[in-house]
Amino acid sequence: MPRNVESEIDDPPALSAAAWGLVDAAMQLRTPLFAVIDGARYRDLPGLLKTLEIDHQSLFLEHADKEVEAASGWLASIAGKTELIRLLEASDPACGSLVIWTCALGESALHRHLRTLNLVQIPAEEAVPGHEPPEEQESPGRESLMYESVLFRHCDPQVLASLLPLLDTPQLSRILGPCEHILFHASGRGGLRSVSRPADRNIVPRGQLRIAPEQIQELKENMADVQRVQIRSYLRQVAGDACAAMNDHQLGKFVLDCERNGRALGLTTMRAQQFWAYMLLNSRGSIAEDPEVLDYIVSDPDQGTPDDKIYNLMSELADTQT
Repeated sequence: MPRNVESEIDDPPALSAAAWGLVDAAMQLRTPLFAVIDGARYRDLPGLLKTLEIDHQSLFLEHADKEVEAASGWLASIAGKTELIRLLEASDPACGSLVIWTCALGESALHRHLRTLNLVQIPAEEAVPGHEPPEEQESPGRESLMYESVLFRHCDPQVLASLLPLLDTPQLSRILGPCEHILFHASGRGGLRSVSRPADRNIVPRGQLRIAPEQIQELKENMADVQRVQIRSYLRQVAGDACAAMNDHQLGKFVLDCERNGRALGLTTMRAQQFWAYMLLNSRGSIAEDPEVLDYIVSDPDQGTPDDKIYNLMSELADTQT
């Protein structure tokens, strides 16, 4: 039975249940422990880690822009329970900003490995003129595919919770590399999750991790479900009175309708979809019938993308409410 670390501390910090669960589970893993942290979820992650006296190094491949680097992925060495608790105290209560890894070969080996995971290959949506796909992308009876490299957010529990169950043994081996375990808490995706290295350690593909077309399609569906849950939670948090009469099923249907409406307007980010759902809820849908607002969102790209226009509208709305 897992130990309850919280009960062993005389004056335990005020961590969330999710954070204590992560601490309890992490203490069962073999050391050394490391945290892969999403810098975008902190005001100044390198500064925070320095203040907490936690050894850390960037996983960013280019170091020209310090602000961009600070908002990227970071590897932190977790010397023990105290360091992990201090880090979680300064982090998202839902533990959505970090992933725990174990690597018996040590920090240098893990750092090298994680940098090879910064990019993964997915099927290109459109062929790139003049680009010839590698031979291994072709198979008998199957049309050759072109792939492109994209950023892989291996510091994001939601991404891992959606992707890892879709992978086959070679792909999972490529993710873990020299590591034994990955541990994280994914709100709305089953909570605490742990993944261990496959028993057959000889199956480790070389090169970038490649995600198959059918896996990408399922991943998109999984991530869309996660996004809808997050938007639903956001509306409950910031507009509780406005959605109090709706149960989760009804609110979920409302969020889905907002998503379809937002896509028709050209919205591409979750943040924009989130704000649009809030504005639709607040206006009882009337904003979607306002020709002036709709024209502003979809016209004059020189003034910004539809997402940018939504951010501007939300900022104006916030100003009127202060």
